Amino acid sequence: YLLRRMTGNDAEAVNGSRASAAPALILAVEADAALRADLERELAHRYSRDYDVACLSSVTDATALLEERAARGEDVALVLAAPRIGEADGVELLAEYQEKLYAEN
Repeated sequence: YLLRRMTGNDAEAVNGSRASAAPALILAVEADAALRADLERELAHRYSRDYDVACLSSVTDATALLEERAARGEDVALVLAAPRIGEADGVELLAEYQEKLYAEN
């Protein structure tokens, strides 16, 4: 499952015209260590030049990172979450984040 946030600043962030701002985040959440390592390797290889890439093992860690970035006003480009992340539900993570996204806009 995925959730993508597009802002008016996405093109600027990718093109580097907002030099003082952090790159937008691509976040993946996967409990399985082997799958997470593969995902992180591929995402970093393809996107780390233009985005911050983070691959985390828990919904708790993902929520904390998303909240930290929101508090700093940093963009999130993409959130990928497995349907089940340990005992948590990836779909619920995405729904909660989406709800917060649209509440802010």
